[in-house]
Amino acid sequence: MDEHEKRSETLALRLTLAEKTILEKQAANAGISLAAYVRRLMLNARVPTSSGIHDAAILTELNRLGLEFNRVASAGLSGCDPQHLDALLMKFNETLAKVSNAYGS
Repeated sequence: MDEHEKRSETLALRLTLAEKTILEKQAANAGISLAAYVRRLMLNARVPTSSGIHDAAILTELNRLGLEFNRVASAGLSGCDPQHLDALLMKFNETLAKVSNAYGS
């Protein structure tokens, strides 16, 4: 299969609105067009992962939060400032929301 070969054939495909929305979101996360994304899925070709910038930012934040939760757990909850713990839990929930928005769930 030649990636640079001119595409002249069409294929009509019926989807529900929900199915199309999911595919559009996944294609956007992969950074490619919907047509390219569906073509790669149908041909079992490699689908690129989402933008490294977003992945790196989310992974860095999750790592930082994990280290902070570990520090709090090691010190014991009795030695933790409740306001600090509340702020940490709020930041954790915000980061989970970012992951959910970026990758769906």
